[in-house]
Amino acid sequence: MNKQRRTYLLGLGLLPFMTNSFAQSDFFIPKQWLELFLWSTFPISKNIIIAQAIIKDPEITLLASEQRVELQARYAVSGTALGQKSYEGSIVLNSKLQYQANHRLVRLAEPRLELFTVDSDLDASQQITSILKKLVPALLEQQVIYRFENNSSLLGKAPKLIHIETDGIRLQY
Repeated sequence: MNKQRRTYLLGLGLLPFMTNSFAQSDFFIPKQWLELFLWSTFPISKNIIIAQAIIKDPEITLLASEQRVELQARYAVSGTALGQKSYEGSIVLNSKLQYQANHRLVRLAEPRLELFTVDSDLDASQQITSILKKLVPALLEQQVIYRFENNSSLLGKAPKLIHIETDGIRLQY
């Protein structure tokens, strides 16, 4: 067998391996990277017309069986609409995820309020609690939970599927 033909057959045999190593079809974000990103972006401080809100201490839980994530955080809110008092408590949102290709961001999508507490519940009237229940989750709608720094051309395209696993999130193209 001549040398050119052996090289050709060897190359043909290695083609599947070369194709798989060069053509990336998904991106995996380990849970630890999500946590590090969240810790670097929190606390979040927002001034709203009626109040000042601070959201801190985020924790993320990946719910693979539901294909959702759970975001837990602490909040503190104060302002004129709240009678110049300050209220603190916990919040838990259960949410789908979406990938914003043009900015290379993974965000919360369609969050549902699962848990809402006011630490000093005796001081909080029903009206105040109602305001807080609307205000605090709204501040976390569309919250970025990861931003890609990678410049791969795949990241500029919308994935076919965002798959939530127990140890991370996979964007499948």
